[in-house]
Amino acid sequence: MEGYPPTSAGKRAAGGSGHHTDPKVGPIDDAAANENAPNLAEVMSLLEKQGYTGQMAARPGGCLLCFTCHRQSDVSDVEVEFLRRTEGASDPDDMLAVVALTCPLCATRATAVLGYGPEASEDDAEVLLRLQSPRER
Repeated sequence: MEGYPPTSAGKRAAGGSGHHTDPKVGPIDDAAANENAPNLAEVMSLLEKQGYTGQMAARPGGCLLCFTCHRQSDVSDVEVEFLRRTEGASDPDDMLAVVALTCPLCATRATAVLGYGPEASEDDAEVLLRLQSPRER
């Protein structure tokens, strides 16, 4: 998985600004929107090859549900290991962020696909706003 994860990350999708320098956290930035950016399926495949085989999903109150242990964690207890924005090939309004993380309750390495932007669900938006990179913890 050469080139992954990229070496910087922006916080604009979650309402912030600036860039992280931690190499574990991938970008959410304008570069992800260019024609050479990997699509959702490519990002998911690359992460799965690196052992992120579980899934998590946003729930009300800024929580993430792990589909392996079926328990919820507050997003502040979850450390982001990789985050990458994707857009639909035919529709840039398909704005998604792929997050790789580890469940703090069962240690499953998992991904969460969260919508962002004007079409994002309230739960997805709240989780994205509250996610923290290792440098912010």
